Amino acid sequence: MSKKDKKQLIPAYVQPAQEQPATYQEDMAQRGTMFIDGEDVDLNQVTKVPQILKYQGVLLKKHMGAIQKQRIVDKIRAIDPSLTQKEATTGLLGLTNKTMNRQAYGQYFGEDLRAEFFENTLMLNNEGKLVTENIQRIHNDTDLGQISSFEDQPPTMPLMQEKLIEKQQQAIEKDLASQENLAQIYDIGSLDWGRMPVNDQFNRQQFKTQKTGYQMNADGSISAIVKKENTKITPGEKKLKTKKNYIPTSQLLQSAKEQSSFKKKKRVKK
Repeated sequence: MSKKDKKQLIPAYVQPAQEQPATYQEDMAQRGTMFIDGEDVDLNQVTKVPQILKYQGVLLKKHMGAIQKQRIVDKIRAIDPSLTQKEATTGLLGLTNKTMNRQAYGQYFGEDLRAEFFENTLMLNNEGKLVTENIQRIHNDTDLGQISSFEDQPPTMPLMQEKLIEKQQQAIEKDLASQENLAQIYDIGSLDWGRMPVNDQFNRQQFKTQKTGYQMNADGSISAIVKKENTKITPGEKKLKTKKNYIPTSQLLQSAKEQSSFKKKKRVKK
């Protein structure tokens, strides 16, 4: 090989591939920010929410109201004032809602990790004994008092403030739900007709289905049928007039007379 050919075979610079994150903290650090309700939310700040809850021993409930969630957000911000209202709310909603968990914390924050932040759940094992999960709690005496019991307190804030907080939480939930990546439908295996797409587009807009059943024919064979929907008719409601599917007798007699007279005239002309 000549020197001229060697100069032409200079390898091009290849940009090194980005390392895959190993934890949800690294994944959220790579993602950076998320646009929610007109503002950019720092995901590095959102990662502090589960750490604070775990350190303080706060256990969540699966069905909590807007006031209970706001109390948790206030306690989180009291511990770390650098967290904004939307950052703390996004972190909390990502833990309480399974759908928003993937949008807020990413794919590396699994369901097993999310279950650690909820109250004890009882399950029945193979031997028929009740097994209690998540029995270990962290009890730390802080100046804030017993944080894990504040969600059972009765509401004390005005109704207008409660509605405002609930409206803000609904706006954040709406933005988290709308940021689902619909392009995931092209992931591996999603184009296989035997499998559902990766996203839940089908669950949010299902195809129209009909109730089906089976009937036995006269020869003893079974065939599938589509069940008719029963329409409810309220008393006193007038039924819509439908056109009759036949020719009235008067019209037939009139047309018969015209035809007979036409034949007579035709015969006379001949």
